[in-house]
Amino acid sequence: MTRNDACCNTFPNIQCGYIPTPQDAYLFSHINDGNVVSFPLGLNWGWGGEINFSETMKALFTKPWGKGYPTREAKRKIKNNKEVKVLNQLTKKTMISFLPDLNPELLIPVLNYDPVFDFIVKNGTDHELIDTLRKIKSEYSK
Repeated sequence: MTRNDACCNTFPNIQCGYIPTPQDAYLFSHINDGNVVSFPLGLNWGWGGEINFSETMKALFTKPWGKGYPTREAKRKIKNNKEVKVLNQLTKKTMISFLPDLNPELLIPVLNYDPVFDFIVKNGTDHELIDTLRKIKSEYSK
C-alpha cells in the first residue's frame, strides 16, 4: 500500500482513515473515531475537486465523532472500535523503539532536508525522539 493512511497507521496512538469522499469522511468520523485523515489531493483532483474537498470536510465535522453509525448499531460499533484501538496499541511500535534498527541511508536524506528536520525540532514534543534524531543526523550526515 502506498497511501498515507497505511503508513500512519503503523504508529501508536494513530488511527488514520482514507477519506476520498464525503461518505468515507462521515463514516470514518462516526464509526472509527480516529485522529488523522488522509485525503487524495492528486486523485480525481480536476474540475470540481474543490467541491469534493469542501463537502468531504463538511461531512467529516458534521457531528461529534465516535457516536456510531447507523444509530441502531451504534453501541456495537463503539464497542468494536474500542477493541480495535486496544489491539492496535498492543501491536504497534514507537518510533524510538525501531530507529536503532533502521538503515540510516533511509533516514538521513529526510534529516538532511532542513525544512523537515527544523519542523520536527521546533514542533516535536517527544524530546527523547528529537535527541535521537539529532544524534543520528550528526553521526551519519556529511
